[in-house]
Amino acid sequence: MATRFFLCLFLALLIAFPADARAQDQGGGRVVYMTTLEWPPYSGSDLPGQGACVMIARKAFEAVGYELRVVFLPWKRAVMTARTDPKFAGYFPEYFAERVETDFYFSERMGESPLGFIELKSDPIRWETLDDIRKYTVGVVSGYVNEKRFDDMVLRGQVRVDPVVDDKTNLKKLLGGRIDTAVMDPLVLRYLIKSERDLWGQGGLVQLNPRLLDTKGLYLCFRKTRYGKRIRDLFNKGLAKLDWQKEQERYMDWVFSSTAAP
Repeated sequence: MATRFFLCLFLALLIAFPADARAQDQGGGRVVYMTTLEWPPYSGSDLPGQGACVMIARKAFEAVGYELRVVFLPWKRAVMTARTDPKFAGYFPEYFAERVETDFYFSERMGESPLGFIELKSDPIRWETLDDIRKYTVGVVSGYVNEKRFDDMVLRGQVRVDPVVDDKTNLKKLLGGRIDTAVMDPLVLRYLIKSERDLWGQGGLVQLNPRLLDTKGLYLCFRKTRYGKRIRDLFNKGLAKLDWQKEQERYMDWVFSSTAAP
């Protein structure tokens, strides 16, 4: 009878404390695990602080007594892992999209990302409305959220897109004349030109189209569980103690000047 009692008690505890909460408590520390991607200067395993967004997120968690640990994965795998592996509270950075809300809670805004079309200086695209983009072949990164109407047009097959795994591939395809333009954050473009050896000397060939597609907020996405909601609320509380705009601006200034550590 005692064995049966303790077995029932153990099962009850498993139900009361979800798998993701148990994973968080492993090691006895207040640790939050999240996935992210190589998207410098916002996130990157080789960047100081692992990128602007990771640095800001880590500071926000530290402000409420938690340690953030991140795992870098290809983007689609990062999202899928955050959705299915209970070890992880979620993933970031992400643009807001209603479809993402099905599986995740969004944090408060913790960063900002301008978004536009990159082009060859020798052959710029011309557009006033998104309907004008239909005549071009556009490079996109598979799995990325972009601007809502643009994404809706892509889903309806109204824009010719060429999906790839990352921004660098899009940039190389543009330089090779295999696409007409690509959706990209200009800071990502600037970082790639600055840091990738096989792109050195080619920065003068490309530019951001002067008409921005959007300016996107950046967010952390937390699993839709009780644990995910609790950690989201804790993160928001810590974030409120920071000035993320100044943190991001300072980090970007440092990355592109390389004069002082953030």
